[in-house]
Amino acid sequence: MTSSTMREIGKTNRALLPWLLSQRQKHSKACCPLEGIMPSPQQTEYRNKCEFLVGVGVDGEDNTVGCRLGKYKGGTCAVAAPFDTVHIPEATKQVVKAFQEFIRSTPYSAYDPETYSGHWKQLTVRTSRRGQAMAIAYFHPQKLSPEELAGLKASLAQYFTGGPGKASGVTCLYFVQEGQRKTPSQEGLPLEHVAGDRYIHEDLLGLTFQISPHAFFQVNSPAAEVLYTVIQDWAQLDSESAVLDVCCGTGTIGLALAQKVKRVVGIELCQEAVEDARVNAHNNELSNVEFHCGRAEDLVPALVSKLASQQLIAILDPPRAGLQLRISGVSCMSPATPGRPWATLSTSAELHLTG
Repeated sequence: MTSSTMREIGKTNRALLPWLLSQRQKHSKACCPLEGIMPSPQQTEYRNKCEFLVGVGVDGEDNTVGCRLGKYKGGTCAVAAPFDTVHIPEATKQVVKAFQEFIRSTPYSAYDPETYSGHWKQLTVRTSRRGQAMAIAYFHPQKLSPEELAGLKASLAQYFTGGPGKASGVTCLYFVQEGQRKTPSQEGLPLEHVAGDRYIHEDLLGLTFQISPHAFFQVNSPAAEVLYTVIQDWAQLDSESAVLDVCCGTGTIGLALAQKVKRVVGIELCQEAVEDARVNAHNNELSNVEFHCGRAEDLVPALVSKLASQQLIAILDPPRAGLQLRISGVSCMSPATPGRPWATLSTSAELHLTG
């Protein structure tokens, strides 16, 4: 633990500092013993969700689908195709290639965020180990008529279901009209299902999970299996345990633990993800689970009171402040701010945070 992290924790919960100093002396300046890194079983072509921008390519070609090379403030907004990357699956690259060919055949250019002109904005691709692929196309309608938009969507659907794009393997196709951003995130935008299935499905630890367009799912499925197995081992679960899965998404962690415990209760803010979680519980014939939609801070007190089990284990992904013992926290670490999750986790339980 670095000195800067210590100072950050001191700002949020000064009472912890004596304990932290003692721990640093015991564990070679770490706040606790550190286990070895468990590598992902798959380290190339692993990413099952990718978001690609549409813009002008480095070669000057319009309607290039890929990754932006820099930031606007740095004077760079060119887009590079993702075909040489190692973390993106070949199946995803095939969808990108097919989509790029389609939009280049249309009379609509890439959206320019500086001039607010143009149309095509983004492509999101989600894939599964079952060979399914979901494609979500984001498009600024500008002043196009409803008839013109309907014709474009029909052409897009035909291209991927019966035209040249069929070979890319898209099984689920959505279209999103996105103007100048008025919503806090793309999750607030309405989706139009234009072709194929409405969901894709992924297999994880012997369970099957339905995944909706906006629902959260770990982007590396083999690594997720390693992670969930570690959680199961560290949480010391048995048949009398009750699990509170906070920020549960589509219910993957809680459902993976359900067969080992008496009861699982999940909390999630995204209604779409909650619906997926309930479907996943039903499809996997797990009757000892329930999912609630809402803010964790609003739902946790009543749910904790309701759970009669004395062996209550909370799983938090991501971790939150004001926590007691026997907590399993899952955190995405940033190299730029490695100590931030621990500083947040160390916040005093009496400190009220707004938002």
